[in-house]
Amino acid sequence: MKIIGKMVLCATCMVVLCVGCQSTPAESAVSIDDAVVGLVPQLVQEALASPCFAGGKRPVMALGRLKNDTMSIRGGTLDLMELQMCKLFSESGRVVISSAFGGVPKEGIPVPTDMKLLAPSLVLHGKLTQRSSSQKDGRMQLEYFLELSIHDIATGTQMWHGRRSVGFLVDGKQAYW
Repeated sequence: MKIIGKMVLCATCMVVLCVGCQSTPAESAVSIDDAVVGLVPQLVQEALASPCFAGGKRPVMALGRLKNDTMSIRGGTLDLMELQMCKLFSESGRVVISSAFGGVPKEGIPVPTDMKLLAPSLVLHGKLTQRSSSQKDGRMQLEYFLELSIHDIATGTQMWHGRRSVGFLVDGKQAYW
C-alpha cells in the first residue's frame, strides 16, 4: 500500500508540474516585456564603458525620447525602461542626468534648489523595434531590438551606439501582446 500511495503522489506531482509549465498568452506577454526591459542594463554598461565617459569630468546628459516602434510592447514598459536607464546612469557616478531637457522630468532625478541648470553636453536617444516572421511549422518568430545612441549636442556627432536583441518563438495562434 505504501508503494502505491507513493506512486500516486509522484504521478500527481508530475501532472501538476506538466500542467504548470504550459504557457498562457498572459505569461508570454509578461516574459516578453521583462526580457525587453532586461536589455537596458546591458546597453547602459556598454555605454558607460565608451569613451563618452572616459574623461575626469562628468558630462551632463539629457535623456531624449525612447521611440516605441513595436506592435506589442506597452507604453508602461517603455516608461519602466526609461526610469531604469535614468537610474543606472545616475547611480554610475560617471554622468549627471539633466531633467531640464528631453521631455518630462524623470522621477528620482534631483532638481537643483538654486535654480541653476547645467546645459547638457550629451543626449541619449533610443528606439525599440520589432521584427516578426512566420515559421514553416506555424509558429511566429518575434525579435525585439533596442538601440541606444549618445550624441554630442554641440557638434551633433554620434559618440556611441549600441544595439541588443532578444527573440521569442511563439505559437502562431497565441496572442503575444
